[in-house]
Amino acid sequence: MDTLGALALATEQPTKELMEKPPVDQMKPLISNIMWRNLLAQALYQIAILLTLPFKGESLFRVSEKVKDTLIFNTFVLCQVFNEFNARKLEKKNVFKELHKNKLFLGIMVIWG
Repeated sequence: MDTLGALALATEQPTKELMEKPPVDQMKPLISNIMWRNLLAQALYQIAILLTLPFKGESLFRVSEKVKDTLIFNTFVLCQVFNEFNARKLEKKNVFKELHKNKLFLGIMVIWG
């Protein structure tokens, strides 16, 4: 799963804004505060959802055990798709901006989804 995601994210062209930023000091941490924020938010979101489904999934959705397991897997996959879009632009509120310009990302999302 991560291979296609990494390929999709690696195809993003650098923006003019990014190219005008000064180089980052080599003593600064590799993972910035914004990255930590996004990482923790996504992790808490997935943990909350994916821990609720095994224990309360049958009663919440009134489904059988097999259907519940399928629901958990599909929810995990959709969480990964959601994360891919959020990872495209770390500091931006609109992660869909200029999405249509990256044809390879869209192609990978069609194949993957």
